[in-house]
Amino acid sequence: MEQTIGSLAYKHLAETSTQKINLLRVGVSISKQDWFTVFIETLIVVFGVYLGIQLGNWNSDSAATRSERAVLMQLHGELIAAKVQVGPEGFWYVDDYPTTMKALLTAFFDGDNKLPAGALCNAVSTSHVLLNVVGELSAVSELISTGRLSSITDPELRSAIASFHELSTRKKDRLPELSARTNMLPNLFPNYFSLRAIWDDTQGQVRWTSKCDIDAMQADQSFRNLLAINADAYDGWYRMFIDRTDKELDVLHAHTDRVLGIVHDEAVE
Repeated sequence: MEQTIGSLAYKHLAETSTQKINLLRVGVSISKQDWFTVFIETLIVVFGVYLGIQLGNWNSDSAATRSERAVLMQLHGELIAAKVQVGPEGFWYVDDYPTTMKALLTAFFDGDNKLPAGALCNAVSTSHVLLNVVGELSAVSELISTGRLSSITDPELRSAIASFHELSTRKKDRLPELSARTNMLPNLFPNYFSLRAIWDDTQGQVRWTSKCDIDAMQADQSFRNLLAINADAYDGWYRMFIDRTDKELDVLHAHTDRVLGIVHDEAVE
């Protein structure tokens, strides 16, 4: 139960009075030249002052520990949510990205399409879509903006938090540059695309599907040039905003779990 201002004042007054009484006793003992008693009573006074200081420090340390744990628990929840977006279960994650990207480029630019039906059209239609999928985590922002990062006692966790914040800042600065390089191909070449909006009952939201005239696209050098630029920008985006972010989240999550003493159940094979 929290102490009231009145109770704290009374406690302080009582402690002050006790110290005064002890000092008076020391003065009386000195006047009587009772040096052994002087030593004992001086020791009692010093010990009382030391104990009071230590109690204050312990209370302060305890409050700081509770505050650190609270922000780390918040961070832990945000890490789990962020991992869902960019991890293997996320919408933006591409399994074996290098192989998939190579297959897409080969299918369009070399005409060797061995992809599932509609896969190439979907990739071309969305080649301009670059989003900051996981920006800054609010717990990390709070620690940085309030100058409380130094209060995180574990050095490895502190370093991981700083590293993630640096990546988030770089992503925020890089996104406008990457987005400026891309071209919205369905708008620039409307005759090559047929888009349709549908309601997805599974997701409970609107999404769109596309049909493409791949032959016409491949025969149009202007289209090929712009798609090549989009592919390059998308590659830079994916490596930083998905792959790098996913890895940074794993490192930060591991250190947060270790400090909090959290053990996650491994998925059963």
